[in-house]
Amino acid sequence: MSEEAGWEWDFSWQGWGGLHYALVAHTAVGDPGSVLRFDEVSLAGAVGGRLEVDGANFSTSGSLTGFDDGFELRRARVRLKGGAILVVPLRYKLEFGYVPNKFNLADFYVAVPNLDYVGALQFGYFQPSMSLQILTSSWDIGLMEPAAPLQAIVPGDSPGLSAGKPWGREAGTWSLGAYGSSSAAEYGSSIKNLSTLIGRITWLPVDDRRADGAAAPRLVHLGLSGNLQLSSNGQLRFRARPESYIAPYVIDTGTISTDRASTVALEAAWMDGNLSAQGEVLQTAVEQTGVGWLHFGGGYLQLNWSATGESRPYDRQTGTIGRLRPQRDFGFGAHEGWGALELALRASYTDLSDGGVQGGRLSLLMGGVNWYLSPQLKWMFNLGSGMVHGGATPGRMLIAQLRVGVDF
Repeated sequence: MSEEAGWEWDFSWQGWGGLHYALVAHTAVGDPGSVLRFDEVSLAGAVGGRLEVDGANFSTSGSLTGFDDGFELRRARVRLKGGAILVVPLRYKLEFGYVPNKFNLADFYVAVPNLDYVGALQFGYFQPSMSLQILTSSWDIGLMEPAAPLQAIVPGDSPGLSAGKPWGREAGTWSLGAYGSSSAAEYGSSIKNLSTLIGRITWLPVDDRRADGAAAPRLVHLGLSGNLQLSSNGQLRFRARPESYIAPYVIDTGTISTDRASTVALEAAWMDGNLSAQGEVLQTAVEQTGVGWLHFGGGYLQLNWSATGESRPYDRQTGTIGRLRPQRDFGFGAHEGWGALELALRASYTDLSDGGVQGGRLSLLMGGVNWYLSPQLKWMFNLGSGMVHGGATPGRMLIAQLRVGVDF
């Protein structure tokens, strides 16, 4: 740490922790214990990133087309994340980079934490508070892509404002946000000219843990979320790939003109040491302009088992699942081992056909083997089978895909 003209600064590379930085200026004004901070101006955080490469091989029948074998750069991201003091304490995140065929902004927000009654007040561009698996980092969901019904129906990253906090001594969480239109998200429903109000509440009816958090978690998570979308001359589009980003979209409603729509989603998870299960069901209603109501929906059930004994952590501040960390990272030192091995299995069903909109129905069974060499390095292999029925391109598919990823 160096000091010059009232400033302190620090820049250091901390291995897999990325590049850490801190800039601090102290003043003689204000009280460090007050809500408004005039005694200090600071900016601190870390620069990190993610790189993931996918490969896939397909076998199809029926009318399915566009399934081309090959490799692609799935994600390349740069991330800045940390905290600041500028009159009030702040948290911030900026994450941007490349996904196939485009550059995108994944997160760009500022949050004021620990406010009375509302908890954290967050504004910017980020994932709305809906769906356990979508809110969980894509690195930590156990399979290469989110379940197809979530890809199709849950809104993706959007500009908005939200508030939320834990309640009941971390017995659950609540969040409420208002969001604008977004059509450029990595996945999620495409929205145009619609304003969206989204709320989510979670509860842990079972939560066995030691006070120091050292014990393997045993818990039951329940959640309810919903959205209401209103505006004149709005448009919605629901579509999904078969849980492979190299594959094309196989179910698609096309653009639906609407003035209002709503979605309700239920989520549940059970975790007991190295075994966990989770599932979600969701139903959406769309009033098609001049025609009437359409109903779409779906759900999934997923099992995860760590063969090497690790537990998937649970974040009680956000009601989401965290990163699996090997008990012993891969290596040849005295305190190193072979990393962690995890098995995953997911069944999902998505229905995008109703009335005059025949977007198709997709049934999928996807299994996976994950090798975590460390918390920042992993190798994944997924094998799946699916069927599309109804819609314009019915058929069957077999999917074999792999991913190598680094995240720091």
